[in-house]
Amino acid sequence: MAIKKLKKETVQTEKKQTTPKKERKNLIIPESVAIRLFKVAGAPRVSKEARDALLNLIAKYGRDVAERAVKFSKHAKRQTITSEDIKLALE
Repeated sequence: MAIKKLKKETVQTEKKQTTPKKERKNLIIPESVAIRLFKVAGAPRVSKEARDALLNLIAKYGRDVAERAVKFSKHAKRQTITSEDIKLALE
């Protein structure tokens, strides 16, 4: 008996724009942080796109604050970043 392999028909559907898995793995902040923030804010459900958008925003903002704090600590000729550096970076 010969078994014939059936070709599966491929149907192209319009996909939603989502963050590729590769990019999602490179996020600095875990996805659970975004889920927790939305839950605390009272959101019953959150899309992956919304979680990714929030995580990217938090990462960008955090990176900017960290870079400014590093500049303040270097200006003070210190290698350790203090809470005062963070406060100054937020001004």
